[in-house]
Amino acid sequence: MRPPRLFATRATAAARLCARNVFLITGGVLTLLVYLWELPYRTPTTGLGAAVAATGVVATLLVPPAPRAAWLVFQVSDAVAVCAAQHCGPVPSTLVPMLFALGLIAYRHPLPVATGYVLASTALQVCAALAPGEHDLSLLDVPSFAAMFLAAALIGGSLRTHDRLMRERLRAERTRAQLEALRRNTRLAQSIHDSVTGDLSFIARLSRQRLAASGTPSDAEAWSSVNAAATTALQRTYRVIDSLDESEQPQRGDPTQDGFVGSLHAAVARGDQSAQALGLRGHGTIQVLAHAPLDDAAQTLVTDTVRELYANILRHACPDAPYSLSVMIDGDGVQITQINRIGDDDTTLRSGHGLTMLRRRIEQAHGSMTARRDGEDWTVYAVVPVAA
Repeated sequence: MRPPRLFATRATAAARLCARNVFLITGGVLTLLVYLWELPYRTPTTGLGAAVAATGVVATLLVPPAPRAAWLVFQVSDAVAVCAAQHCGPVPSTLVPMLFALGLIAYRHPLPVATGYVLASTALQVCAALAPGEHDLSLLDVPSFAAMFLAAALIGGSLRTHDRLMRERLRAERTRAQLEALRRNTRLAQSIHDSVTGDLSFIARLSRQRLAASGTPSDAEAWSSVNAAATTALQRTYRVIDSLDESEQPQRGDPTQDGFVGSLHAAVARGDQSAQALGLRGHGTIQVLAHAPLDDAAQTLVTDTVRELYANILRHACPDAPYSLSVMIDGDGVQITQINRIGDDDTTLRSGHGLTMLRRRIEQAHGSMTARRDGEDWTVYAVVPVAA
């Protein structure tokens, strides 16, 4: 079930998209009405003037879907109206539709693009004022036109910045909701692990002891049933914990990465099952914080490391304390941590041949691995980095 806040933010985004389309349609209609409002006062008297006026209507309708194309049509029609003023006669002004087009250009495109259109519009106004012929443009009008062009672009740019900030806020809300769900699932998984798996492991271990000491077939059958039921319940509990750990992990589009993480989950599941069969308590976890672009050799090395560390747990872990194995994947590589309690009489524990070979392979991959005894605990920490 998704958090209600996430639904609210998505509904807000949908409403904002509808409002933006309404704004475009309303702006286009109002701009067209302003352009048509001048027709009775600046009615074309020639065929060329009528063509220029009709071109202005088409360009005004083109502003919402394609403001840059509309801006180009406005410039061409204005150039014709200025250069052929004697043959064109009076035509409606395209200033308001052009301002609308500049605002939309600044809204939809980066600042350098909008700045270029403002400068081009101002330069064309200078050229029109300097053009020979009878027209009502002069250089004194250029600063006013430039200020209007700049104001339209600033409004469009501010709306673009506002929308970008709102999108970032929406992403932040979505990330916050995912983190809240992840924390909730982590707390729930830890609670299940602390309150259930310990008791189930104790029942399974005790039933195996009683099964070995049973004197009659009926007692052996009864304790065998208890052991099977406890083991099955323990495995199902760990599957529930795994599903809670994985439910809020980000989705990735790289099938190779998905297969790699799947193989790690399989290796951890097999290791946990083998440990449970020996009466050991503990749980392996996998945390995927970001995509790690590992090659095939590095992925194989990580999987082999997990398997070797589980073999180390099976050989030396003390059943009186839980073990832990953590795999954390991020953009820099994979970090693997193994901690398990060892008995005081365990004199065989050392960085043996398997760990020595594993350390050599990790170092050849430009990683590192440390294995040492710290009081009653045996700790292994390995890092397999992303290839440079």
